Amino acid sequence: MADDAPGHDAPTPSLKSQMLRTALHEAIRSGETTEAEQRPVFAFLDLTDRYKAIPADPDFKVSFLGLGHVQVMWGGDNAVHHEAFMAHHAWKAAGLTVEQWKEIRDNELRHAELSGRLPRVASFRASSKSGEEVDIWICNWEVALRLALAGPWRTEIKRNVSPALQLASRSAGITTRTRLYGIDLDVREPLPSTEVAEYQVHLGPLPDHLRGSR
Repeated sequence: MADDAPGHDAPTPSLKSQMLRTALHEAIRSGETTEAEQRPVFAFLDLTDRYKAIPADPDFKVSFLGLGHVQVMWGGDNAVHHEAFMAHHAWKAAGLTVEQWKEIRDNELRHAELSGRLPRVASFRASSKSGEEVDIWICNWEVALRLALAGPWRTEIKRNVSPALQLASRSAGITTRTRLYGIDLDVREPLPSTEVAEYQVHLGPLPDHLRGSR
């Protein structure tokens, strides 16, 4: 991944990142593991520091728009918001090909470079089961949503997420029409409660007769 764009603050390790590093160094000193074995973990922790994020617990997965489950890689300042996910979980659940994923990833990297911001995709190096060095890609929730909206269930996903996006737009002070992630939104429409909107986000591409009511 490219170096930080000009103007970005220095990486800030979270308390959890510091604790994990300390534990890993102690395990290496005691001979329980080696620095080479833990190199991917340190590379991942470097990423979380760069993005000022809190690393998630290993194998922590959440429902992804009703399409499947994705592994959470890190969260925000309060470790409640799941801000970044294992990218291959997201694009496979969305029904995309690897070529479609790479196109969206590369577009995001180009836009980030042009705008001088941190990319919403990032990677670290790890070893595969065969011993080959591979890039492990992570994407934030916005890119994950774009992946879903590029897949075969884009119509159902747009329908499911629109109320939540309308509520978010209204909370941000938008009072008329707007467009987010290629979805036309009319904030003036009657909107459901936050609970109902959040429930609808996770319905997935179910036929109407199986969706039930809430």
